[in-house]
This record gives sequence, C-alpha cells and structure tokens, in this order.
Amino acid sequence: SPTETTQYFVTVTTEQNCSYVDSVTIQVHPLPIVQIMGDTTRCEGTSITLIASGGSQYQWSNLVENDTIIIEQTGTYTVTVTNEFGCFSEKEVHATLFINPTISISGDLEICQGESSTLTVVSDELFVWSTGATSNTIEVSPTQTTRYYVTATSIEGCITVDSREVTVHPLPNSEIIAPDQFCSNSSVQITA
Repeated sequence: SPTETTQYFVTVTTEQNCSYVDSVTIQVHPLPIVQIMGDTTRCEGTSITLIASGGSQYQWSNLVENDTIIIEQTGTYTVTVTNEFGCFSEKEVHATLFINPTISISGDLEICQGESSTLTVVSDELFVWSTGATSNTIEVSPTQTTRYYVTATSIEGCITVDSREVTVHPLPNSEIIAPDQFCSNSSVQITA
C-alpha cells in the first residue's frame, strides 16, 4: 500500500546459484482535491447554485451528474468527484434556505375624505412602513386613495414586502337652491 509511486524488486536464485532480478512499478495517482464554490445560504423563494471542481466526473447525492447543482430546499448534499485516473474523493456541504418574514396588516381600508384610518401590522421580524414609521400602529389621513407598504427584514437579511390600499371616497357636493328675497306672508321653496 504505497503512498507514492514505488518500484518493487524481486531477486530469483536457482539451485545453481544463478540469479535474476525483475521489478514492477506501482504508480500511485493522487486523489482529487474537491472544492465547492457558491453561497450556501439564501432566502426561500430563491435557489442556491453550487459548483464543484477538482476532477473530470461529478456525482451529487441527489443524483445530479454535473459539476453544478441548483438547490431549492435546505439539506446536506454530498458530491463525489472522480479524476482521470478513476480515483475519487467526496465532500459534503450543508445548504440553508432561510424562511422569509411573515406580515399581517389590518385596518379600515375605506374612508371618507377628511377622515383618518388606523393601520396595524403584525410581524415576527423588524419592519418599517413606507411612511418611515416603525411602530405596529400608524394613523393615516390621505387626501386621495393611497397604498401603504410594510417591509420586514429577518436577521438573515430575508425581506418580505406587503401593502394595503386605503381608498378615499369623495364627500358629496352640497348645494342649496333658494331665492335671496321673498315677500312676507308668502312661502318659498328651498332645494338641497
């Protein structure tokens, strides 16, 4: 079991004391040095691309026979790399797809002009409103229909954006129709 290429000699001697020497060389090929390139963490909804190198043939644990693998779920993946001599090495990598933040927005989404609405967000991560507010509840008084966004960011940097539109209904146009003057002891019609 040589660790490097080694030549072995054998000497054969007959009863008449004649000798013959022969040899054989055992060539030891190096194992492939496996490297895996690529970001092993991403946010869900995206994919992780890993590229293995170091040999001429590649076999991943999910049966992909290529140097490149596209990962869409968290897990541990092993690649077997074989070089041109048939020698192989393995390397393991753990890929993680982080969960995106969750957002829930509630509030009155229809108001009359001049009124206000209270919007409330519930999220398991840090968030900010499109108004710049970072509180759970904001009071808005839009003069026209407006959409309000909430951006939540997880500690891993995953982002979720949600929004609600507050519809502003116009006030009725009021008008009173009546004569400016009228005689006493008479009646007048006033129309709204």
